[in-house]
Order: sequence, then structure tokens, then C-alpha cells
Amino acid sequence: MQLAAESEDIALVIVSNTRPSGQEFAFGRRQTQVQTFEGRLRNGGANVEDVRDRMRQSAMPGTSRHHWGTDIDLAVRGSENRAFQASSWEEGNLLLAYNWLSDNAASFGFYQTYTSKEDDERTGYEEEPWHWSFMPSAADYLDSYNENISNGDLTGFEGDQFVNEINPIGEYVNGLPENLLNFPEEERIPRTEAGGYYAYRVSTDRGDDLRVRDEPTVAGNIIGRIPNGQTFYPRSLVESPQGTWGLIREGYYIAIELDGKVYARSVR
Repeated sequence: MQLAAESEDIALVIVSNTRPSGQEFAFGRRQTQVQTFEGRLRNGGANVEDVRDRMRQSAMPGTSRHHWGTDIDLAVRGSENRAFQASSWEEGNLLLAYNWLSDNAASFGFYQTYTSKEDDERTGYEEEPWHWSFMPSAADYLDSYNENISNGDLTGFEGDQFVNEINPIGEYVNGLPENLLNFPEEERIPRTEAGGYYAYRVSTDRGDDLRVRDEPTVAGNIIGRIPNGQTFYPRSLVESPQGTWGLIREGYYIAIELDGKVYARSVR
């Protein structure tokens, strides 16, 4: 998509993409998602309207689509510092880019995640012209999120006492245009067919390690193939009853073996 836009003199750049669940990139530095959310939360989230106001610009901890690896924030080269201001997309090179994306992005699988609330009668976040989602993969992630996460899981930050009143999962996570909430099954990429990696165990001077490569390797005991769609988000690299996390040096991946299956994700 970037190359197609470039052929029409539109220099798309990604200003934010996949972010581990414990981190956001904000104000020029890495922060935890909680720090990002609380950073500009008025009055320590003591009243519900302050929390709602913060959610106009920031996802409540535990609800960001950027953790799924399917969503990107775009800008035009040279306009990165204005990308997160909706009004900036109403003029100049950002307007040209937005018009191009509106006409062409869907043919590459990308859709604007948070469109005009007036036009689409949706709830949740304000319009974000910069935020685009690869829906052939994101649709299944949304289904999985809805099946496994509830408002009661969203705790541990200022303002969390208003979670049930605000209903962030119903109103925000699912505050999408109708065409994204009901994305066609035939246009989705099945998780088991989305590519993957070979995982294997190797012995090092510090003990056994788990690694992955794009192709099989004779160096080590191959454990199995990991579809891209199977993802875990570790809190730390520790042994646990569920398995042992290992840092995978080639390509910066983290893997875990659970019940004979190996799961991996990029930590770049």
C-alpha cells in the first residue's frame, strides 16, 4: 500500500504500530499504558466525566487495538508531528493522503478504524483519520477479545472505579463502523494460514533456550510450527506453571511452550 501511494506522490509513513500491552509510545518516550492514560487524566480520575474526556484521546488500559499487531497510525513524511490532530487531515498533504486512503486502502485490507461518529452512528472514540486497521486479521482478534475479556478485567489504574459505568468494551472497543463489526468471513485470513515460524529448543551455556526461524533448522530440536495468529503477551521472562518463556534472539521474538504447543510474538 505504501508503494502504491508513493507512485502517486503520497509518502505514507507509519508513526505508530504494534505496541506491547505494557507499553505505549507517547510524548517522545516509552511509557506503560497506565502511565500514558493517567498522564493527562484530570483530578486523578476522581469523577467519571474526567475519565470520559481522557478517553477521547487515549485508550483505557487493556483496550488498545495496537496490542493486536493489526493496527497502524499513519502520516505523510514531513507531517508526522501533526498526525494526531484530526483537523490537520482537512488540508494540505494530509488531506491528499486521507482521500487516497479512503479510495484505495480497502483494496489492501486496511480500513479506517474510527470514522465520523455522525456519519456512521457509532460510539466510543472521536474520529481518528490516522488510525487504520488490517481487518482480514483484526476481525478475528476482535472476536477473540470479546470472548475472553470483560469490563471486570480492566483494573489497576486511576479511574477504574468507573469502568462499569463507562462500559469501555461495549462503547469503545466495539465502537466501530458497522462494516467492521460485521467484517465478512470470506475476507478474513484464518489464523492458522497467516504464516508463522518454526520453533526449536537449543542448548546454550546458560541452559536450554527457545528460538524461532522462518525456515526449519538442523541446529536444535524442532518443537513445531507457530501460526502468526497464536500470540501470548508475557509480563516477564520467568518460569511459570504454564511453561517457560524464552527470549528468541534471531528476530527478537518471545516464545512459550504450553502443552506441547509453542506460541511466539515479536517484541520489536
